[in-house]
Formats: sequence, structure tokens, C-alpha cells
Amino acid sequence: FNDPNAGHTEGGQCDGPFEGSNYCSYGYELNCFVHGEGLSGDDVHEVDQIHSATDCQNACATYHGNMTCSYWVWKGSEQVCKLKSSVGQSWSCSDCIWGPASCIYHR
Repeated sequence: FNDPNAGHTEGGQCDGPFEGSNYCSYGYELNCFVHGEGLSGDDVHEVDQIHSATDCQNACATYHGNMTCSYWVWKGSEQVCKLKSSVGQSWSCSDCIWGPASCIYHR
């Protein structure tokens, strides 16, 4: 199978939430946690004293506020979890991890 849209490796893995991707190896359509990047987007809420990316994801999934949390960013050095309603641009951040409120697949 040759992808008509260049930029992937046959049998490779998509890195990050490529929900609109034309091709990812089966099972890797959503590689849940993206390491080394922060994420801009509409901030819903900020939670302090979050000790892991998994805890941040759980905070997003269980958040009950005026807006729905769909994505989150955890900054490990500050132990801060930012809950977001949408995805914006990603940016380089060595101690950040981001992802969706729930995972389809997580390795």
C-alpha cells in the first residue's frame, strides 16, 4: 500500500493525535501521549500538584465545569496540568506531555 499523501513510513507509527490522518498502521491511529511538546488551545482549567501525565489525563476526563475538557498538557517540572477544550499549535517543551481526555490506544 502506498499512501497518496507522502510523509509516512509504511508500517510506521503516527506520533500524536492524528485524527484526520489518511494512513496510520492499524492500532496506532491515536498514539495517546505526546512527549516533549506543549499544546496551545483554549484553557478550561488549571490543576496544581498533578504528579504524572496519567493523573493529568484523569483530571481532564473527570472534569465537570462550564466547558468540556478534550485535551490536556502536563508540565512535569511544575506539576501543573492544563485542561483544554481544543487543540492548538504544539510547541517544544522538554518536560511537557499532552494528549486527549481518553485514549483509543496507549502502549
